[in-house]
Amino acid sequence: MTSGVIRSSLQTPTRVLLLGALALLQCCTFFGEPDAPPPLSPTTTPPALNSIEIFLSRSELRKTDFEHFKIEGSSLFIECGEIHRGRNSPREQSLTHIETASAEAIAHSTWELASEISKQHPQFDEPGKNSDLADPGQLFVNIDFEGTALKVETSLDSISPATSTATALLLTLTEQTRSAAGGTLCGLEQFYGVKAHP
Repeated sequence: MTSGVIRSSLQTPTRVLLLGALALLQCCTFFGEPDAPPPLSPTTTPPALNSIEIFLSRSELRKTDFEHFKIEGSSLFIECGEIHRGRNSPREQSLTHIETASAEAIAHSTWELASEISKQHPQFDEPGKNSDLADPGQLFVNIDFEGTALKVETSLDSISPATSTATALLLTLTEQTRSAAGGTLCGLEQFYGVKAHP
């Protein structure tokens, strides 16, 4: 993992920080019925980026793996593990600081993705249900800009390999985030074709 990682096995102050991050994520989760955001309009100047949340999952043999990231400012919350009976069971959780260059690259990719969706209105594949080996998996991306928001729900297989500009941008954003998180999560150097961005 990258330097500055705060793990759940550290002392009490860092436990409090991690618990605070988890509480924040619980109130900002993908699941449930979010308020409908106003539409994103293309502008020459990108709006301020408040947060990015990415959730990946896919089934293999008798297990379903997941990775979950949330970026706010220069902070990146990371968790990975398995899904059991519809509930996430994390094996690893950490909170780390994103280097400025990585944060800027991620913000740039986020705006490119938002602009492509706003201009081209691409049709994304439906997310899978993690029902069996043939299931295409899930990719959920939630982006919160100042004054507007963007949510994408699609299958993991649809971005690896990417077949359109929008899915290529989704892949880049996800791989950049995995790279900022350290690249190898729960022992996986790649997540079903999604690698760390070089």
